[in-house]
Amino acid sequence: MTKLNNFRFDKIKTVYGYYANRHVLGTYPMQVAIELTNRCNLKCVMCPHDRMTRSQGNMSEELFKKIIDQLQGKSEFVYLYGMGESMLHPQFFSLADYAVQSGLTTSLSTNITLLNEEKSRKLLESGIDFIVLPLDGAGKDSYESVRVGGKFEKNVERIKTLLRIKRELNAKAYVDIQYIVLDEANQMGHVEDLFTEEEKSVVNMFRKKPVLKSPSITTEEINHQHPCYFLWSTMDISWDGRVSLCCMDYDTEVVFGDLSKTSIWEVWNSEEMADYRRMHKNLEYSKMPICNKCLLPEKKYFSDATILASSLLSAGTLRRLLPVYEKIISKKNG
Repeated sequence: MTKLNNFRFDKIKTVYGYYANRHVLGTYPMQVAIELTNRCNLKCVMCPHDRMTRSQGNMSEELFKKIIDQLQGKSEFVYLYGMGESMLHPQFFSLADYAVQSGLTTSLSTNITLLNEEKSRKLLESGIDFIVLPLDGAGKDSYESVRVGGKFEKNVERIKTLLRIKRELNAKAYVDIQYIVLDEANQMGHVEDLFTEEEKSVVNMFRKKPVLKSPSITTEEINHQHPCYFLWSTMDISWDGRVSLCCMDYDTEVVFGDLSKTSIWEVWNSEEMADYRRMHKNLEYSKMPICNKCLLPEKKYFSDATILASSLLSAGTLRRLLPVYEKIISKKNG
């Protein structure tokens, strides 16, 4: 059986497990978020980073390679970031190269501040599939009031440098310039106007992303009507190897295992994970202190259409379609 068929079979098996209430899946996670570091050099207003109480550090190269080796040929998509700026990791490029060479589809979101001519070239030459560049503002005041510590003019120039190099190299990376909508007054519709037509020709997507408050810092409980598919599809790994609930669990309050001591297979198919999947399917959110305050399942990110599509389409294709889908559900949600 080819690698593609293995992925397809496991994705179908995962979706079947979701609908058939099989909580021990017998698969690997199709998508994995690996936090290379939880250190960051900005203080963004929508980010709970400054509330984080867990220790800060960098994932060891040994642990990272151990994780990638387990995922190779079994998982499909890897996010090379978590609650920090991944390019602060001193071995960032060697880790990225290792992930790319494994055959996994890779994605990096960087706050742009560390990019220069040399690093932009290395990033594009690395073969990372998706590069997300958050530019949350079309002017100095709007940007710097959101990305506190960032310099608007410098970061626009850094993006322009990366786009020029992408064009020179004819690099394959899918470049997404993203801005987060915090409120009506913050809907920066003119971000695209910052770039020339030549520059825009190598931008794959200008993504207008809705903001979702971390449930770890809100107190309002939600009357949930839908389970969260993340528990079936995506594993989140902190820099020290602990497997957390999901990306919304910024302080790693719910831990399912430690990959420095056990395997991805064992954690993903553990009774602890099965219990959480069971509670989600039964809508027992009151038993899950973080999940019961999370809006994501109610935003229709996990509709029957998207879950079924995940068994048929590649993770890369789904990633490209996500901004389009966000526009659709944003209109439906009013």
